Amino acid sequence: MTNIIITEPSRNLRMLGRQALSGRWKQAITAALIYQICITLPALILDELFGKTFGEFYGNLYYDSPNGFGAHLISRFSESAQKISAMSGLYEFLVTGAFTLGIAIFFIHLFRREETDSAQVFCGFEYFFKSVGLVFIMGLFVFLWSLLFIVPGIIAALRYSQAFLILADNPQKGVF
Repeated sequence: MTNIIITEPSRNLRMLGRQALSGRWKQAITAALIYQICITLPALILDELFGKTFGEFYGNLYYDSPNGFGAHLISRFSESAQKISAMSGLYEFLVTGAFTLGIAIFFIHLFRREETDSAQVFCGFEYFFKSVGLVFIMGLFVFLWSLLFIVPGIIAALRYSQAFLILADNPQKGVF
């Protein structure tokens, strides 16, 4: 395993990033918009079609309170609550990994000044099972570290935050 230690100051890294983006800003913004729309829009539609509000899940919980305060509180909360859907959760679990891998592949190619296209955001689906496995393993490990306390969970999330870039750089690697 090769450890790479970056000794460059931040301003030099920002300069390298700006140089890689010069003349390609439109392409990068388009790819980022495609990624964001493909992740959020179907999930919002599924929430609207199949979702239930918090009050619909827990509506009868406080209706037995003697002063009626709980019923008033839950009805006020459910009016402004966002709808929640298991379908959108399943959608996000299945496609977030592939889209995140695709956007990582796109930006690695962009930074290396290789030929790239905004549609490369969809390249992550070539490694669909690896990307779903990576999302699952990362979520599991962050959850388990969070059981110890919040700070180890945050450290674990930071530690695994570069996993999709590693997989994008070398797709032959395994999930672990």
